[in-house]
Amino acid sequence: MNISTTVHLYGGVKVKRRKQEMRVDNPHLPTVNRDNRPTVIAIQNLDQHYGEYYKKRWNSMRLALLSRPKFCVVVNNFAEKEEAVELLKAEGCINIGDKFRENQKKYDALSDVSSNLKTVKPQKSK
Repeated sequence: MNISTTVHLYGGVKVKRRKQEMRVDNPHLPTVNRDNRPTVIAIQNLDQHYGEYYKKRWNSMRLALLSRPKFCVVVNNFAEKEEAVELLKAEGCINIGDKFRENQKKYDALSDVSSNLKTVKPQKSK
């Protein structure tokens, strides 16, 4: 008669499922893998080479590379640009250039305020 103690010691099926779901939701997190598959070796080589080159920025870049792909559209300026943009907006696309300009205005406003605060000098009392 075989009695399994793994359910009691390690949490059993629920813990196993939770770990699997966590790995699916967070593919960028390192896992203990002693497998010598080509994909694992390639990721290790990328981590070693680009990790040294990009340092702190590499984690974000690695996350972006391992995340689900995002799609974009580049509109040809020689075509009917306005019609194409309207059609894409109707499909639910967003213009990241507009979003960038909005954020840039917010940043410029904040930098103007901070530069004005630096230029104001307190008056000396006599």
